[in-house]
Amino acid sequence: MRNDAAETLQSVLLGREQLLWIGGPDPGALFGPHERLLLPVSLAWAAFTVYWEAAALGYTGRAPAPAIVALLGLLLVPLAAYVAAGRFAYKAWKRRRTVYAVTSLRVLVVEDGFRRRTTSAFFGKLGEPRRVPGAGGRESLLFGAPSFAAAAMMNSGLDLLPGAAGPGVVAFFDFDGAGPVEALVDARRKEVK
Repeated sequence: MRNDAAETLQSVLLGREQLLWIGGPDPGALFGPHERLLLPVSLAWAAFTVYWEAAALGYTGRAPAPAIVALLGLLLVPLAAYVAAGRFAYKAWKRRRTVYAVTSLRVLVVEDGFRRRTTSAFFGKLGEPRRVPGAGGRESLLFGAPSFAAAAMMNSGLDLLPGAAGPGVVAFFDFDGAGPVEALVDARRKEVK
């Protein structure tokens, strides 16, 4: 986790809010449980787009396709390369810039990526935390109920794509000590109710 995590969090805290716990995702835990489905699909799609472009340019022994087909392939190949491999580099980069916190009022995620993004939920409106297996033997805590697709996208590097992340769900992905953090959140939720 970054050395300036507490300083980053101080800039987004409300006046009466106190930090109770600070953590962050493991930057090296890149292959989560959803990768068993996402990785083969993304590799198959990447292979298809490369074949498409090769066929459109006439490298498969057939006549070249119209220019618009080749142009479409030129747009799809980089996207397929990102989905198959580039997203892991983005995920590692983003994880080094992500801080999780439990405060006296809410759960909070601050991401200092291309722009600062803060996601939070106050204990009075927070759903029951759900602990799920994460990448690299770590665990994740989800506060809210994302759909299966949204949960897979949120922790895959595909959240860079527009509309990929689930709306209104706060999640701490792939970190050590999920049990004590879950207990802390449960205790705070009960005090607020």
